[in-house]
Amino acid sequence: MQVIRGDAFDLARTLGPRHSERFAAIISGIPLLNFPIARRRSYVEALMQRLLPGAALIQFSYGMHAPSPAPEGHSVSCTAMIWANLPPARVWVYRKD
Repeated sequence: MQVIRGDAFDLARTLGPRHSERFAAIISGIPLLNFPIARRRSYVEALMQRLLPGAALIQFSYGMHAPSPAPEGHSVSCTAMIWANLPPARVWVYRKD
């Protein structure tokens, strides 16, 4: 695992040219519901483009619905509820269809 610190909404600058490879998984805890829907969509789309085929984007959120619709050709599903958290959190998994 490699931890990279930077602006998750500006992946090109944060990752730079040295990170052109794709990722086996991405885990995100960014509070997406605090941002406008257009920014959430572009964030999820940018992450999905950086995944290996079959890899998952795992997003934690407190909303009743996915924090962003799945990009075209992808799906999103709620895979877990964390009831011990207040408010309860949900784990959303985005994958390419």
